[in-house]
Amino acid sequence: MDANNDEGNRVLKLARDRDAYATIRGFVYQVDLTILRWLDLAEDEVLELERGEDIDRLSRGIENFGGWERLLEQVKHVERNVTLRSRSVRAALANFFEHGSLNNERILRFRFTTNARIGTESPNPIPDGQPGLVAWQQLHEAKTPKAESAVVIAGIRQLLIDGSRPPGLDEDTWKAWKAFVATAEDALLASFVGQVEIATGTAGAADLQSEIEARLQDQDFASDGSAATNLYQVLFVSVFKRLSTRGLKRLDRDGLLSEAAGTGMGAIDADLAGKLAQFREQVDSRLEVLKAELDLLQATMIELQGEVSEVARGVAETKVPRGVRVGDTHTFQTTGNHFGRNLDPDSTFNHARPLVDREEILSVAGEEVEDVLTHGSGIVVLSGAGGVGKSRLLLEVARKLDERGEFQVRWVRDTETPGTHALNELPEGPVAIFSDDAHRRSDLPDVLVYVR
Repeated sequence: MDANNDEGNRVLKLARDRDAYATIRGFVYQVDLTILRWLDLAEDEVLELERGEDIDRLSRGIENFGGWERLLEQVKHVERNVTLRSRSVRAALANFFEHGSLNNERILRFRFTTNARIGTESPNPIPDGQPGLVAWQQLHEAKTPKAESAVVIAGIRQLLIDGSRPPGLDEDTWKAWKAFVATAEDALLASFVGQVEIATGTAGAADLQSEIEARLQDQDFASDGSAATNLYQVLFVSVFKRLSTRGLKRLDRDGLLSEAAGTGMGAIDADLAGKLAQFREQVDSRLEVLKAELDLLQATMIELQGEVSEVARGVAETKVPRGVRVGDTHTFQTTGNHFGRNLDPDSTFNHARPLVDREEILSVAGEEVEDVLTHGSGIVVLSGAGGVGKSRLLLEVARKLDERGEFQVRWVRDTETPGTHALNELPEGPVAIFSDDAHRRSDLPDVLVYVR
């Protein structure tokens, strides 16, 4: 038997990537953060899992004369930086507002926890270009100078108003949140900010186990590293079992002591603990591989950018030929010129008609493009069968970018192959380059060179 043919026969052809790594990594992150919150519990505190949010902490409060206070925490493990415009942040804030509206007689506080770092919105209406999440957290901690609070609140309000409904978020929840942001007086909006903590830059999924094991030794639950690893596995199993069980899921200090003594839910199934430990190692290994691939990609992009810059310095500026419309060059066109007669409502086939029932996909596509432009460079691919409306959707995304005026939009001509001169044809500043029906271009690699 031919070994090479045998190996080829074992390779499964896939229509799409089914690697659930990101989902599993997020689940591990949630379980590990739950264990850390469990270790933080005082005698009179309780955790409830998947109740209001991912992790709720109930404690006796002074403000309500010994009644229960609830801290609702939503956790997200993401690869990109986050801003006030990020979908995950906007969805969390809308959900937090809904919780507060339904439980206005109770004392609720909220926390959004993520491993992601803080990015900067663009454009940014907050003074000195301060990132929205930094301004939010300073206002939350009452560190904003009184003389600046009004303009900071106005900037935060503008960032919140600009966003569209995150996919999957209930429409009524979103409408109520948007109405509050638009109409609430400054003091009321500042009060909401005071209830919501944004905790960014926490340890990622690959690092939390070490932090937990160190805490177990510091709190004398484990005598050494080996004992800490074993107890970590027990606690992981205990949380895992609770999360996979219907009904109220509670953790308290007594339960933690039972697990440490070997009489709790996690200690019953040593075999499951071993399997989960192997599962965790596989997730960590996959994370390391992806990090290495990302580092290699970044190094390649830096090298490519240097080569493109060298070419640009050696090429003289190209004159635009006669007959080319204003805003166009040899290679690139503005949005209006690219679509031409297709924007005429009197044409039989045109893109002048309004979009119908495309709000969600338009929001997702627009935010993906904005994320790429805001964080430097990258590629966004919109795929679909012929005739489903990809070009019309791209037109709408480009129009919204044109309206904002922060990024310039150019379309690659269908009849032109980009040469070295094309770099000089791009306008100054950040540019969003669109290519309609890119799959038909034999020169697509030449187009991608301009992603820089």
